[in-house]
Amino acid sequence: MDQAWNPAECKPTASHPKFNPPSATLAKQAYNKIRWHAGGVVDAPYDPENWYRRASGLCDIGYPDLAIGDAYKATLLVDAGLDYSSALGENVRLQFGMSLWYREEGSWGGVHPADLVDVSLRMIQDAAFNVILHSLGLLQAYTDVLVVCQAAMSRFPESTVYPQYLLVARDRVESIKRNIAGCELPQKHLDYILHNGRALMRPYPWIPAEYLRRSQSLVDDLSESLKNFGPKCKIRSSTVKPPPLLKVGGEQALPSGLGMFATKPIPKGGRVLLDITPVGVTTVNNPGVCGNCCGELPASPLTLQCCSKIVFCSPICRSLALTHYHSVLCGKDFSWLYEPTKTALMGLPDMRPAIFLRLLAMCIHQGVAHPLQLPTIARLMPSYGSNHPCTWNMHGNITAPIQILQALGIDVFADLRYDTWVLQTIWWRSKNNFSGELESAAPAASINPLYSFVNHSCDPNVHWKSDGSTTVELVAVRKIGKGEEIFTSYLNDESMPKAVRKLYLAQWFSSDCECTKCLRET
Repeated sequence: MDQAWNPAECKPTASHPKFNPPSATLAKQAYNKIRWHAGGVVDAPYDPENWYRRASGLCDIGYPDLAIGDAYKATLLVDAGLDYSSALGENVRLQFGMSLWYREEGSWGGVHPADLVDVSLRMIQDAAFNVILHSLGLLQAYTDVLVVCQAAMSRFPESTVYPQYLLVARDRVESIKRNIAGCELPQKHLDYILHNGRALMRPYPWIPAEYLRRSQSLVDDLSESLKNFGPKCKIRSSTVKPPPLLKVGGEQALPSGLGMFATKPIPKGGRVLLDITPVGVTTVNNPGVCGNCCGELPASPLTLQCCSKIVFCSPICRSLALTHYHSVLCGKDFSWLYEPTKTALMGLPDMRPAIFLRLLAMCIHQGVAHPLQLPTIARLMPSYGSNHPCTWNMHGNITAPIQILQALGIDVFADLRYDTWVLQTIWWRSKNNFSGELESAAPAASINPLYSFVNHSCDPNVHWKSDGSTTVELVAVRKIGKGEEIFTSYLNDESMPKAVRKLYLAQWFSSDCECTKCLRET
């Protein structure tokens, strides 16, 4: 973010209908602010002012999702800086104090340096809370506004601003309740709507173009995997119309436009693909399921020498855990991740923290140079062209990933490989590709890297089934000829009218579905 990028390529993630993108002049000013303080974050990552100032610029230019991450880090640093028993606080006071001394031209104005640092830190935290609250409003995350207001008022009880935010947020929440009261949806779905904001899935203009493409070596590795799990299939350019071109960094970042094809005739009822994934997670802290696929355990489950509490249903699942992520999780307590209160309030479970835990553990275990280079993540494509807002909340998208990284030993302030824009990009890719059963007693979700190459049709030739685990099996619903592209359905019910299907598919597609069924019904 501290390198040159084109502010004209900014595509805001703010979903509030009254948000107006900044003019070219204001966008340039925000760009200069972001780049300057992004450099400050690199040079002095424990100075909360750098994070707050960068957050302010990101909010101005239309990226409230990123602004919240930066401003939240500023509040964490201030809390540490005001705690004189904190090791992190020493770094905060040193870097912020040096910056303050430089701005004051070497003079403390007769005030004790420690007192001036403390007062100035609190001013930064107050400003950072305001950025968080304003940004949450741009994402229509009003339930989060209520929570953050309480945290801000506990630190600044004399403030008259936060009670105003609180009143507005309560009014918005009540308005949403009235608007959805007549919807014929289960209460848990209504609660989920109420407790989530909305963000637009967009590429950030500083993302290197190679992170927006699937490399040929990655496709070759996938083809090798198919020899074992889909021997009658291969991956090549899809017949589906590709999404619009993305322009990032002055280059066209071409969408992969890949699909899966049959290399041999496949009879009706025949297996097309078996996708056993290392990214199978549950929101229930349940030792009674497989530690990798969340499936049912046999009478004598497989164990690990290092962790007796984690058991597996098969040698394959145990091997996937050991080769992909287990070493960095071994012996660590993540029971807080499965705290039931948050999920109960939201109605439907929030799979974000559990998915982040698994993917971030894989990044660290496999020692990738950058998280977006992890093969499991690099295989996934986001739906940047869609104008359908995605659910967003502060716990799942900001605080939980940061807490996970800290528990895994990552310095979330100094290690910018895990900057908020990286985490959000990981989520955009995951959101567009994960599947699961969220309404069962033990909700589970998975990212199946081979299945993610199977494109959608409202008239599919395969359907997927599961034995209750996160392993996906694709089975032909009719005879599939050699060279025919394999299609599944992203819908639960293909018999829905075309207009209803279009509504559901908007979260994946930027334009109308052009499958054979939809074209027939046009």
